[in-house]
Amino acid sequence: MIGFSNGVYVPTSEITFPVDSLAVNRGYGAYEFFGVHHRKPFYMDRHLERLANSLKILRLKTNYFPTIEQIVAALIQQNPLPDFYIKLFVLPIHAASPQEMEGNLYIFPVVFPPFSNDEFEKGLPLISRNFTRFLPEAKSTAYLAGQYWQHEITQAGALDVLFHTDGTVTETSRGNIFMMKNEKVFTPHVGMLKGITRSVVIDLIHLNGVEFEEKTISLEELLLADEVMVTSTTKEVMPIIKIDNHTIGTGQPGLLSKWITQEFLLHKQNYCK
Repeated sequence: MIGFSNGVYVPTSEITFPVDSLAVNRGYGAYEFFGVHHRKPFYMDRHLERLANSLKILRLKTNYFPTIEQIVAALIQQNPLPDFYIKLFVLPIHAASPQEMEGNLYIFPVVFPPFSNDEFEKGLPLISRNFTRFLPEAKSTAYLAGQYWQHEITQAGALDVLFHTDGTVTETSRGNIFMMKNEKVFTPHVGMLKGITRSVVIDLIHLNGVEFEEKTISLEELLLADEVMVTSTTKEVMPIIKIDNHTIGTGQPGLLSKWITQEFLLHKQNYCK
C-alpha cells in the first residue's frame, strides 16, 4: 500500500520517523482517522475541520494542510481497494517555537476487519474507569489509557473502556456514548472529543424527529438507561448491553438503537455511492 510521507508518496513499509523527535520522546502529535467506502471518503470535510481544531489546540501546524484533500485523492488512486481507512498524523520534530510547532504530515491507508453482524445484532459490553483525558477536545496521539486497559477490555469481552470523571460520563477511549430513556436520546456535551460519527448520528436523529438532548450524564443515570450505544468510525453505531456488572435495559439491543444503527448504515451507503 502507498502512503504520503511529508511530501513523498512511498510504500507504507518505507515510511520512517526520527526516533529523537518530540513526537516520539514526548508522545506529542495530532491524529485523524476516517473511512473510505466505495473509494469515497466519508465526511472528510468534517474530519479536516476537526483536525484544524486539534492543530489549534495542540499548537501545531503543517504547511501541507491546504492540500490534504488532494493528497487523499491521490492515495485513493494509488491504492486500488474499495474500502479502507485513512490514518493521518501531524507529528512535530522539535519545539523550536513552542507557541506553534511545525509538524511533519503522514497519511496512509489501513485495513481493519469490520465488526460482525452478530455483534451489531446482539450488542457488546463496556468496562468503566474513572479517568479524564488531557485536552479531550483535541484528537491527539495520546491513547495511553485506552491501550493500558486493553487487557481488561479483552478479558471482559468488551468493546471498549468507558471514561467518567468522578461519576460524570464523558466518552469511551475511542468513541462517543449515547443513552436512550423513555424514547428520548441523550449524549454528553462537554469533556470529550466530539466524533464525526457522533455528529452524523445527531443529524439523523434531528432529521427523523426523535427527541434529543446534549447534557451532563452521570454514570448512575447511564446504568439505568433503557438503551446505550457507542459511535465511532470503525464501530459505527454499536449497541451496548452491559457496563461492568450492570445489565442495560433488557440486556439486548433495543428498538431505538437498532433503528439508529440501520439508519446510519443506509445513510453511509447513500453518501458513498
